[in-house]
Amino acid sequence: MKNLFLFSGRHRIDELGATFIVMKNLFLHQTKQISKTIFSIGTIPNKDISATNVNQNDVIQKYLKKNLLHRVILKILNILSSNISFITYFNTAIYYKMGATLDEIVSKKLDNNNNGQSVIVGFSGSSILVGRKAQRLGYKYVIHSQWCHPNVQHKLISQGYKQINQKPPQTNKKQIQQQLDEYELSDLIWCPSKFVQKSLLENNIPRDKTFVSYLGIDLNRFLVKKRIDKNNFQILFVGTVCIQKGIHVLLNALSIAEIENVQVILNGKSDKRTNIFIKKYSQKLLKKKIQIILSPGDPRRYLSSASIFILPSVHDAFGIVVLEAMASSLPIIISDKTGACEIIQDGSNGFIFESGNVIKLAKKIEFFFNNQEAIIQFGKSSLKLVQDFEIKNQSKKLQKKLFN
Repeated sequence: MKNLFLFSGRHRIDELGATFIVMKNLFLHQTKQISKTIFSIGTIPNKDISATNVNQNDVIQKYLKKNLLHRVILKILNILSSNISFITYFNTAIYYKMGATLDEIVSKKLDNNNNGQSVIVGFSGSSILVGRKAQRLGYKYVIHSQWCHPNVQHKLISQGYKQINQKPPQTNKKQIQQQLDEYELSDLIWCPSKFVQKSLLENNIPRDKTFVSYLGIDLNRFLVKKRIDKNNFQILFVGTVCIQKGIHVLLNALSIAEIENVQVILNGKSDKRTNIFIKKYSQKLLKKKIQIILSPGDPRRYLSSASIFILPSVHDAFGIVVLEAMASSLPIIISDKTGACEIIQDGSNGFIFESGNVIKLAKKIEFFFNNQEAIIQFGKSSLKLVQDFEIKNQSKKLQKKLFN
């Protein structure tokens, strides 16, 4: 019997997001030869349990109890402090400590009662104790690197903040060192893109320790009937609305693009820094009849009505939202510092622009704004290309790699 484990870190598994997608990519392929277990906060939604057939070990009660003081401090900081960098620095430090507590809880739950080959997958920056325990038990320890190497990540994000004349958030040195320790300890590092793999190789991580496996999606959840409205040009962005995702680049590009009467849907939650930035640009863009709508929640509400999809990140390991937009027959405009740009055919189903290049992004937006037929044709190409990323197929390939 083969045993496959996932430690999902402090991100809830019962909410939509990257953690949930990683879980599905690991577990969805059905085989009687592999026993699957997840250590998580929260349980897999009922509708997905039968599909994944996973043993669930929800550790939320111990996690909440042990981190009661930390959670109280976080609430106080967010209520009382108006200093954004102060909040960011201490939030990061406290979240790291909370994650370390969870790492300790799960490491104690691992045992050596599993006969046969065992593999455990942890998230970069959150599973060093789990990794050490796993290796003592003879498990293969695999890291899912949801970011580039810390040196590259910090450099790219710092460049993004420099573009808006702001200091970047302070890095947590303990978490960075933990990432580096995990890289060294691990047997394999799962890179969601060649972009991530390259960042590791450039920082002296051995190539034979890394492998690239793109994420997949359930195509049926995102196949929508497009509603083309010539009089309603709608731009869709999906993700955390922040500087790392390049929201400043998008707003700047909109301000210089020769377009008007446009809706821009920012489908995600924003942080305090970005709220200030959005408010500033919203007033400016209204003069061009460009409306900014901040609307978190399920992106499928907007995928059928959007004209184009834009992901202008300054650093993004992959970007599962790109696959979702492609499955919804949308043209894609994406930065070259986003891992998912590797699956875009430039000039066929979308455009790839140099990260931070506001002028280039503005020109690509203008192209689709002035070319309704291109929206339709590029959208058809997106739908054709995304067929190779059906999640069941990706899951099968990934399981084969892990137990190779």
